[in-house]
Amino acid sequence: MFNLIGAISLLSLSFEAGAEIQPWRNYKNLPDLKVVYTVSKDGIYHIYAELFIADARTAQLLTLLYNTQQASQWLHAVQEVRLLHSQGNRNRVYTVINSPWPVADRELYTQSCYQRVNDYTTELRVHAYNPNIARKSDRVRITTLTANWRMTQQDDGLLIRYQVFADPGGKLPRWLSNKVSLKSVSKTMMSLKSQLAAVKALQVAPISAGDCGED
Repeated sequence: MFNLIGAISLLSLSFEAGAEIQPWRNYKNLPDLKVVYTVSKDGIYHIYAELFIADARTAQLLTLLYNTQQASQWLHAVQEVRLLHSQGNRNRVYTVINSPWPVADRELYTQSCYQRVNDYTTELRVHAYNPNIARKSDRVRITTLTANWRMTQQDDGLLIRYQVFADPGGKLPRWLSNKVSLKSVSKTMMSLKSQLAAVKALQVAPISAGDCGED
């Protein structure tokens, strides 16, 4: 079911060249969910999660990922997700993330691209961008984020691998932002699993895989 060691070996290759990657540390180790992290040279956590959902299909997950109206039901601490633009296998999305007082809420503009890796695996690449749009005065804009959803269809279910690196910006101390990030990823994956059971199994996904190039 899980091949965490091999996945992490490949994962390390996707980090920026020359980055000083520290040893991987366990955060969550459950039968169907693994969450590990490593510390970048800037003190920000790279987080990797692996979730197996029995009897699930890739089309179900994509249906959930692309349903922005229901995103707040499974994305931890998310207030709003709004689709800005969609063309082919690429989307642009605006997200508002709740923060506990007195920390300012975060806003985030992301671009995503969906592509096929092999006969059984597809991936959704996500990264932040900073449009020429004034941010709201009570929010901090996240401009550094890279994430990847990799879905592998297996005979008995769906294996989901997720990695993320994000700088929340503002004046949050690293220890606090890292703690929040780990908690957020873990809760999001568990919520995703429970929400996916309610998603109708579709024969056709809401988006077709294309070529992401060097995105």
